[in-house]
Amino acid sequence: MTFSYVVLKRLYEFCQVEPTLAEQFAHGESTADAEGLLSRLKVNVQPAEVKKLFAKLTTNSPTENPFLAAYLPKAQKIHADIDVRIAREQFTDPAFFRNLQITRNRIFLEEPMLRSYAYLRYYPLAWELSDGCGVQCPFCGLEAPALKKHFSYTKTNAALWKEVLIAAKELVGQVCASAPCYFATEPLENPDYKRFLTDFRSVFGTIPQTTTAIAERDPEQFRAFLAWIGKKELADAAVRISIRNRAQFYAIMSAYSPEELEDIELLPNNPESVRFYAASGRAKEKTGSLPYSISCIAGILVNMVRCTVSFVEPETPSEQFPTGIRIHESRQFSDAAEFRQALRVLLNMHVRDEIQIHDHLSFNTYTTLAHQNNEYTFTQQGMRCRMRVNKVLSQSLELCRKGTTLAEISKNVGINGFVLDDVKQKLDMLYTRGYLRCIHSGATV
Repeated sequence: MTFSYVVLKRLYEFCQVEPTLAEQFAHGESTADAEGLLSRLKVNVQPAEVKKLFAKLTTNSPTENPFLAAYLPKAQKIHADIDVRIAREQFTDPAFFRNLQITRNRIFLEEPMLRSYAYLRYYPLAWELSDGCGVQCPFCGLEAPALKKHFSYTKTNAALWKEVLIAAKELVGQVCASAPCYFATEPLENPDYKRFLTDFRSVFGTIPQTTTAIAERDPEQFRAFLAWIGKKELADAAVRISIRNRAQFYAIMSAYSPEELEDIELLPNNPESVRFYAASGRAKEKTGSLPYSISCIAGILVNMVRCTVSFVEPETPSEQFPTGIRIHESRQFSDAAEFRQALRVLLNMHVRDEIQIHDHLSFNTYTTLAHQNNEYTFTQQGMRCRMRVNKVLSQSLELCRKGTTLAEISKNVGINGFVLDDVKQKLDMLYTRGYLRCIHSGATV
């Protein structure tokens, strides 16, 4: 029997949220009421088909799993479209684009489990339209603080919002069209979220992706939100739903038909799901959590309530960076002119696609160096890079091991001109690949 895409999607989501129960159904070991389950999921499937269908949907092979076979071509198109929206040509300054690629290279070196995520992308900017989050998910890797206040759509705030959007488009680029309007917040908690997105659409011609954890609270309002977005943008993965627990999952299944959620991705984050948590924020002590940052922002973070603009980067979670985020610098603004100036300063100071003379240089915490004869080997989490060296470059690398700058290398090794340029070129290569850290001299090291 052939099943529709929406039916396969819904049953696959059940398998992701309830993997143990799905496996029991697949092997004929479940005593649960299959007919009752299918009714709760709102799918027209005969109970006799469940065992055979779940046996396929619980595999990770696209040739065996009918949902994956239908979904993967859709996913490939979605990510191809994303790559166009965040391509080099969408940036005002190509150096910012290259800076994001360097960040991605570094994260891939530090966090081996992310290397298999071919679609992992980092975005240059995010907006927060609330101060804190009222949902307080127990697995929040960002450990979002309690909700304090929303950015309301007043006449003054609306004017400021439009002006900062225009400033970001000018200084960062059209790539800001992909900048999410949430970070350590729940977007749909702000009652004016749709109004702010309306202005966003007027500036950029589209809306950014929205992930919500409260789609079950007001189904009619959520339906109206989806209808306002429109079928075309929903098909581009404009909306995702985070599943906090099984009760919420079944509430969503009850509230919405499979057809209504055809283009809405469900992210299973309940403890029983197939997913694992990032060992950061509130999830750092959870069993099976893995040390990686959930942040996909490498650049500018703007909070409209606090009127702050910060330059941030993802970091492997640690005691120093418990939420997997490094905040290099934050600045206040009270109007659009101050925002523009603060943004310009942060970009000039912290965007790095090559090493500057006074930048602080040090090897990545996870990089090990081995020196034998006239060759250095740099190893990090199973990745390796070799470099032939002379005496000058060897001395320079040893200074980087301790922490230094190009200016200090020039002074202590006694080099300048073409020789210093050659050393810089080699260090730039290590920085670009992620083995070497380069941080503006005024930023937090």
